[in-house]
Parts: sequence; C-alpha cells; structure tokens
Amino acid sequence: MYRYMLGVMLLAVALMSGCGRSTKSVRVEVPPAVEQIRMTLQPYADSGQLDSGVVALHDQIEALKADDPAKAATLESDLTELEGLKTPDKVKAKAQEMLGKL
Repeated sequence: MYRYMLGVMLLAVALMSGCGRSTKSVRVEVPPAVEQIRMTLQPYADSGQLDSGVVALHDQIEALKADDPAKAATLESDLTELEGLKTPDKVKAKAQEMLGKL
C-alpha cells in the first residue's frame, strides 16, 4: 500500500509540474482595413476569378466604416456590383477600379 501511495504521489507531482512556464506572448499586428482590402482584391484584379474570399471583403469593408465611412459605403456598393459580374474581364476591371479607390 505504501508503494501504491508513493507512486500516486509521484505521478501527481509529475503531472502538476508539467514542463514549466515557458509560454511567451506573441504580439500580432493586424494590418489596417484598407491594406486588408487591397490584399484581398489584388488576386481578383489579376485573375478575374471570384472565390470564397469575397466573403472576407464584406467584413473588411465593415471594419473600414469605423475609419472612413464614405469610402466604405462606396466600396460596399462596388462589391455588390463585383459579385454580380459574370466575365473575368469585367471582374478584373471592377476589382482594379476598387483598388484605385483605396
């Protein structure tokens, strides 16, 4: 019984001690909303192919409203138009136009 209790106590100490406190905090800097929009739009301006990343544009434009509501409203309107375009050439042109407004 003594060995069993000793074993349980050693196991408990080992589990509680873990690997120590080696957790380091990492500071992550989020780019401004305009830069995020630019990084999301650029592939569409290059390829003319829309993908699921368009959903991220809605969130990024929403974030821009805090800094520049007028620009955000214009881009929001353009995004609605962009999503309705069918040909790659029109998508490229609209995405390039939106980039120009940033």
